[in-house]
Amino acid sequence: MLQTKITYKDYKEINDLLLEEGFIRKDNYFLLPLPSHPKIQLKVEHHATEQYLQLLFPDNVTMDDCEAVNKVIQNLSKYLDGDIDDSKGQLGYDENGDKVFIYHGFDQWKDYIENAKHHSLEGQHVNVFHGDELLGRGILLTYNQERTHKQTTTCTLLTTTGEQYFVGDNLKIIGVM
Repeated sequence: MLQTKITYKDYKEINDLLLEEGFIRKDNYFLLPLPSHPKIQLKVEHHATEQYLQLLFPDNVTMDDCEAVNKVIQNLSKYLDGDIDDSKGQLGYDENGDKVFIYHGFDQWKDYIENAKHHSLEGQHVNVFHGDELLGRGILLTYNQERTHKQTTTCTLLTTTGEQYFVGDNLKIIGVM
């Protein structure tokens, strides 16, 4: 299990916030189902006397799960004006070989992983989505990402009807098996 601890100074009512975030209360902790599967959950234990939250989640989660956990940590930290210790929440390493954690370094690591994923998909059969809408299918020839937000904005596919060029504010490229 990976862990993150959020320590805060001033007491604030946290139960309502966790329920608003979609958590379910169980005994003395809260559970949030993660996107990949309802049985994979983020667990939050509130230690009110010691003024910290302990977040626990499995180490075999998807990128969507990591994004969900990261968002919860951001929201809780902002609400509590808390200090985050995610030293027990290491996800991997960045392109320089430095450790990356669920909060610290997460955005850069996500960009690195997404870029590597897209690079490895070149020449492979993919589906291109804009939100939930399927725009096209084919072999990925090229893609471009916006530098500031690292969102895929254009891509070219080789389809059964020839080359097709797609433009969007946040295209999603998914490999097809």
